[in-house]
Amino acid sequence: MKYLLCLLLTGCSVSVDNRSQLIVEATVNPRIDEELLPFIHDFELLFGARVQPSLSAYLMPDESFSGFAIGNCNYQTTTITIKKTYWDSMDVWDRKALMLHELGHCELFKDHNEDTLLDGTPASLMNHKSLDGEILKNNFTYYIEELFEDTEYLRQR
Repeated sequence: MKYLLCLLLTGCSVSVDNRSQLIVEATVNPRIDEELLPFIHDFELLFGARVQPSLSAYLMPDESFSGFAIGNCNYQTTTITIKKTYWDSMDVWDRKALMLHELGHCELFKDHNEDTLLDGTPASLMNHKSLDGEILKNNFTYYIEELFEDTEYLRQR
């Protein structure tokens, strides 16, 4: 019974063992909305390292945003906020694209990249416009390699 209680009170996160083998650990993080947690774990698996312990991520009401923003990374507080009504309308690939973009800011310290491919498609997940999830799905390896390019030094933290 005590093991069942432990499982009910914990979530799942990732740590790095010798930087090559990822191990799943049970943790609770009240600073991350439960709906966002799987996308943060996906990021950790792709990146090969845990996110900063100070990271917070929340779904917020529309009134919390100005202009056309649907997501935001506050570098000073390491906080990601996502517009809840927009999130609720997205499919899983659109959500992946948005979370990878915001984690690219907060975890990889990447700025926006407005480059485009010959067909006009964004060349980076870090484009200021939200990348269509279908484009990410069909070109996943390209976009992940581009996102994590030149970030090896960050895995050392």
